[in-house]
Amino acid sequence: MSKSRKLKTPGVYVEEISSLSHQVVQLPTAITGFVGYSLTNSYQGKSFQNKAVKIHSLSDYERHFGGTANIQYRLKPVSVPQNQSDAYDVFIQGKAYVIEPEENRFCLYESVKWFFQNGGDDCYIISVGTYGGVKDFRGDLWGS
Repeated sequence: MSKSRKLKTPGVYVEEISSLSHQVVQLPTAITGFVGYSLTNSYQGKSFQNKAVKIHSLSDYERHFGGTANIQYRLKPVSVPQNQSDAYDVFIQGKAYVIEPEENRFCLYESVKWFFQNGGDDCYIISVGTYGGVKDFRGDLWGS
């Protein structure tokens, strides 16, 4: 204890002596990452499959991983009277059809786009494969 300090009551006293400077280093505490399938997973001849890539904007994502998956549509026949035009989308050669989008199994691009549109900053992307390289991933997950 310091001799210049006079202690008036008995007890335990702690005096901290600083031997190092106390600096608080700011580090990011929230790091966003996305994992999924992308249009491409190579850039300038370098493969990024299963590797984390830091991106700063949607244009960075598009440069490294491409764009969204193409959504395909199908015509589904429906049986409705011809005069009920609100029950179908198209009427071809006497048959009524509704236009239905195929299920889009790939949502990585849209997720990253929404992230940046809502003020997101840097993030990491891991592409586990390309759209064309997937037959049906649901069978692997659920055993069907």
